[in-house]
Amino acid sequence: MHKPHDTQIRDRLHTLRKRFDCRRDTFALRYRRGTGRAYFVLPDPRHTELLADRAQTLIDSNCWGKHFVQCIYRVRDKMKEPSAGEREGESLADRKHRLPTGIQTFREVREEDCYYVDKTPYIRRLVEEGKHYFLSRPRRFGKSLLLDTVKELFEGNEPLFRGLHIHRHWNWAVRHPVLRLDFSGNFSGLEALRTNLMQQFDEIEADAGLSPVHRYDDASARCRQLLRALHRETGRRAVVLVDEYDKPILDVLDAPEAARANRDYLHGLYSAIKSCDADVRFTLVTGVTRFSKVSLFSGLNHLTDLTLEPAHSAICGYTDKDLDTLFAPELPGLRRQAICDWYNG
Repeated sequence: MHKPHDTQIRDRLHTLRKRFDCRRDTFALRYRRGTGRAYFVLPDPRHTELLADRAQTLIDSNCWGKHFVQCIYRVRDKMKEPSAGEREGESLADRKHRLPTGIQTFREVREEDCYYVDKTPYIRRLVEEGKHYFLSRPRRFGKSLLLDTVKELFEGNEPLFRGLHIHRHWNWAVRHPVLRLDFSGNFSGLEALRTNLMQQFDEIEADAGLSPVHRYDDASARCRQLLRALHRETGRRAVVLVDEYDKPILDVLDAPEAARANRDYLHGLYSAIKSCDADVRFTLVTGVTRFSKVSLFSGLNHLTDLTLEPAHSAICGYTDKDLDTLFAPELPGLRRQAICDWYNG
């Protein structure tokens, strides 16, 4: 198939605009002369699904030619006037966004117009194909952001997911309570671990509007009571998310007795999660190390380990393709190959 002339592409863009029967404030069509690329600029996220479905149909039917059409969807969370650059014909793909450095909350990434690589196709697959999962990744690899994304999804915060893959595949009328445990603090011994965990349980109870329960000093009993209460009060099974499950052990590796005490305490917690399976809708446990085959997780031996699964290799972090597409505006002036050599060894 020969590459069409600029006039042919402009004619087809005009035809597409008429086919959508849209106004200029619905979305703008941009074409960069000589590049063979057509860009769709969406100021309103409500039109995302319509445009995605129709444009994909056009490409699949080959009436545009797959080798010269590239559709880039960049949806803003809030409607706002186009910037001066966009009014002058600059494509949204060339516009820089805020780098999400150190941000671990999905809401902030979306509301502050940060770069975001859509990981919701992976999350959708997990939810549809199973129930209990374990994932190990190095530090600063996006595990906390992944867990926070899952939390916002099950809590039904639909506006945050507009323009993402899962938006059209999720039942937003159904909301689940979330029990999220974060062990990113400092744990010098068993008492520090117990205090931290009980404080987290207190906060979860308060956020859910449950009456505080202080008669349980044991983590497993408190966890069982909380999961059942969340299910009973909401009518929906709870989602359990555990971040940095292994840190209370890694913090005291130089003190074997303290490490064993923390391990045994956590073992009781994870056993409680398994015993409340009827009250749990979904479980995702993350950490740096793979303790899934030792005694710590014998209480949760039904976890599916995603760590080395090729199908889920990109569930966290960025790929080369992500750098070359989503982060393209940040690349000019950087010695990309030198950076790759430095990080890849």
